[in-house]
Amino acid sequence: MVITEERDIQKLLADFISRVRWVKPELRGKDLKNLGIPPGPHYNLIFKRLLEARIKGEIKTREEELELVKREFMDKMVEQ
Repeated sequence: MVITEERDIQKLLADFISRVRWVKPELRGKDLKNLGIPPGPHYNLIFKRLLEARIKGEIKTREEELELVKREFMDKMVEQ
């Protein structure tokens, strides 16, 4: 935080150091596979979305992660 004197940037850095860097989705690849989503590069997209939702406070629980995946990804990626 010594790098800048701008308070907004200092607040963002402090938030990252104290909170954001520890945030991780609870779901794993095996959970997506159990939902019927075939393994592939789109797992990365799903995990990035889960991380973003966690950081923004849109979701807080494993169950909410599952609902987000079902709502935003299931119809596009379920094995035929």
